[in-house]
Amino acid sequence: MDPKDLRAKLLEEKAKLEAELGHLGIQDSQNPDNWMATEQEEGVIGESWREPEADPSDMADRIEDLEVRTAEERTLEVRLKEVRAALARMDDKTYGICSVSGTTHPIESERLEVNPAAVTCISHIEG
Repeated sequence: MDPKDLRAKLLEEKAKLEAELGHLGIQDSQNPDNWMATEQEEGVIGESWREPEADPSDMADRIEDLEVRTAEERTLEVRLKEVRAALARMDDKTYGICSVSGTTHPIESERLEVNPAAVTCISHIEG
């Protein structure tokens, strides 16, 4: 696969990840690489769960929803960091080189086509 096509694929994935993260939470203004999941209904963690008359069942549902959203946010954030790192490797001309074997072994084009953010060759996937 052409490096331009791989860059385009990474940029497309980056945009999708950022959009999905935007639906799950907010970006930390102090650290733009960090996202924080928020409640689905209000868009931010509200105070209603602290109200004395709040239904314990509703509170449990909201907490569970936030936990699920946080787990999803963390997974997407990790992948976004991988994609950004791959784009940085493209810029500094180290893209496509196995991080385990270094300059001695390039990452197979088939692997990069499936996962353009890959950092290891096929033989070092488990390494």
